[in-house]
Amino acid sequence: MLKEFSESGNLHSWQLILFVGTKLSVRSLELINLQNEEIREVYVEERKEIPFVVKNFIVCISTINKSNTYDPTAGQQLVIGTESGYIYVLDVNFSKAESCFILPYTPVRIRAWGNIDNDYSLNVLTRNDLIYTISKAGMILIDPISSHSKIIDFLRYESIIVVATLDNYFDGYNLNVNYFSLTNQGIKTFSIRMPSEITILEPFVQIVNKSIYSVRIWKFI
Repeated sequence: MLKEFSESGNLHSWQLILFVGTKLSVRSLELINLQNEEIREVYVEERKEIPFVVKNFIVCISTINKSNTYDPTAGQQLVIGTESGYIYVLDVNFSKAESCFILPYTPVRIRAWGNIDNDYSLNVLTRNDLIYTISKAGMILIDPISSHSKIIDFLRYESIIVVATLDNYFDGYNLNVNYFSLTNQGIKTFSIRMPSEITILEPFVQIVNKSIYSVRIWKFI
């Protein structure tokens, strides 16, 4: 389809960039949204001497355990997501980035599973309602989990991801990760329609000999 559009002349070069999902700066997005070529030329002339600065705002934040996955009192490290799609894992002193990953879309929520000393993975919900999986080694799976509706919130426990959607559904996925093919087969295992709007999910963990995990579902009253 992309080749057909480009050969027919119905797609400009900047439209081709958007079509293939290339990340653009705010300045570039403003440029391509201008109405015609003359206005674009004026825009470029006015800004060509202005130094280009990428403002990397923090848009979401989470934590990951340092050593013990199941101990809520264990030492933790911060995980930060930014407007430009970067995910940073900070060191224990919060003074520098220990790891850095880049996603094709802006993250809005991060859930971590595992621990820094052994192995971990990050599940990241992006602004276009996709849930990506990032391994400790930096591999980003190319087959993210998608939903039938806008995702309000999600949680992860071991290989299970539960998702709350705008149309009041509470869905569960079995996370079967294949790091050799970099795919993430999120197989839906259940779907429950709730009687009212879901606003946020909260994990509720009790440890009695073994971990017992449940989810609190909050709604407007």
